[in-house]
Amino acid sequence: MTRESGLTMGSKIMFAVLVIVIAGAITAAVIMEPGASQPADDSAAKPTAAVLRTSGPRADVQQTAAPVGLDIGDRAPDWTLKDAHGQTHQLQDYLGQVVVMDFWATWCGPCKAVMPDLQQLHEDYESRGVKVIGMNGSERGGNPVKFMQQNEYTYGMLLNSESIMRQYAVRGIPAIYVVGVDGSILFKHVGVLPELDAEIARVIAPHLEKHGL
Repeated sequence: MTRESGLTMGSKIMFAVLVIVIAGAITAAVIMEPGASQPADDSAAKPTAAVLRTSGPRADVQQTAAPVGLDIGDRAPDWTLKDAHGQTHQLQDYLGQVVVMDFWATWCGPCKAVMPDLQQLHEDYESRGVKVIGMNGSERGGNPVKFMQQNEYTYGMLLNSESIMRQYAVRGIPAIYVVGVDGSILFKHVGVLPELDAEIARVIAPHLEKHGL
């Protein structure tokens, strides 16, 4: 091997090493972007409610639930909304029944998380006159009707509830209100709650028994 060829071979080796080092640096930069980190485990905190901003095109997401404005025992304000078929519904139409209202939107991740529990509650208590209603509002081009159908949610849904959100002082979603047979608020919660259906059942079951339902 001549000295010239030896230098050429050495240059090739050095070039290959340099390429590997640069490639490794680029890979590391892609995997770990500045300011980004991987969660240590599955128990990392997740957003529990989406906060509705009074201005601006986006809603912030927070880690803890925002307060619901009305208090347990308050008279639930009446409302009038239409469903996907254009039929008008009023809260007063359900006087004498328990009504579970869920203020939600399709873009809201925490809203989607509680919907299976609401479906279960609907299936468990529909025969006893409990009305579960998804109060859809503050949409951003989503299709709530299609979303309900695709996920096989069969409880009720009303549209364009923005004015009712203001009426109920809703600042974050999902916001759950349970209204008793006399029209007063029995339960309220904002955000994701483990076993939401069971929590609501613990409130409405004795209420139904008390009223012979």
